[in-house]
Amino acid sequence: MKVVIDSNVFVQCLNPFSRYNSVFQELVKGSYKLYVSTDIAFEYFEVFRQKFQNVKAEGIDRFFNESNHVVRTAVYYKWNLITVDPDDNKFVDCAIAANADYIVTNDKHFNILKEINFPKVSCITIEEFIEILKKH
Repeated sequence: MKVVIDSNVFVQCLNPFSRYNSVFQELVKGSYKLYVSTDIAFEYFEVFRQKFQNVKAEGIDRFFNESNHVVRTAVYYKWNLITVDPDDNKFVDCAIAANADYIVTNDKHFNILKEINFPKVSCITIEEFIEILKKH
């Protein structure tokens, strides 16, 4: 399963006491592949440094660079499908480039994608993704 995860959601998954931590644990186990572009990787690290101590942020960054379950994806075209918050387009562009099964986000700005027929991008909430992971 190919997945792109919004940075705000992913940060919640890293907390071992979060109800969403299973998403990170399933990534470590290889239950799915996380696809990230260079822009997403930079945003992840920036958010990690804001939320966590530098040592933990660097450890997470090392995991992203060394894990076989995190796939760097080159984005060659910017679709600009989300106009309300253009910064969110990095996740959409990566999902399209990777032919991802899902973008996992709780951000309402992504709801516009439900109205777009081409390119088709499937967005689900973190709760929906956890249910999918339970079935695999």
